This record gives sequence, structure tokens and C-alpha cells, in this order.
Amino acid sequence: MARLLYMTICICLASVFYAQSLPEKRSDVLSRYMKAMELHRQANGVSCSLYMDSCIPGKTKCCGDLKCLNFLRGYCLYPLESCSCEVQLFTNMDESYR
Repeated sequence: MARLLYMTICICLASVFYAQSLPEKRSDVLSRYMKAMELHRQANGVSCSLYMDSCIPGKTKCCGDLKCLNFLRGYCLYPLESCSCEVQLFTNMDESYR
């Protein structure tokens, strides 16, 4: 019985340490993916950001009709929120009549 309790505690501790190490590994994989995408974009001559790519309002150009927006598809306050190139759902109706 004591051996079973000892094994259970060891497995629980090992899983806690493994779970704590996952975010670092995930961020490493994500950063490698982002670098690879940037190199691919440079090699193919794409100078604008594609759909769901991260962007900075006023600095990054989004391709086509995409705009640099926040996750609610509204104006992005860059340092406070994460921004991505997305389709703007709502447009100002007054601008279409001018």
C-alpha cells in the first residue's frame, strides 16, 4: 500500500513539472514557425501580411481588403491588444455615399 502511494505521488510530481515546462516548449515552436513564415514570405516576395497574421496599425500593410484589427474586429490599440489582419465586418455607410 505504501509503495502504491509513493508511486502515485511520484507520478503526480512528474506530471506537474512536465506541465510547467510545456509553455516554454510551445513558445519555442511558435517562434520557429513565425520565423519560417517570415523567411517564406521574403523568399516569395510577399510584402503584405496575410489573413490572421499579426500586425501593427500604421506600420504593417495587410493584403487586399484586410485591415489591422483586434479580435472583435474593431480598431486595434496596439500596445494594449494583439492585432491581426482580418476582414472588417462593419463599414461606415456614410463613406460609401461620398
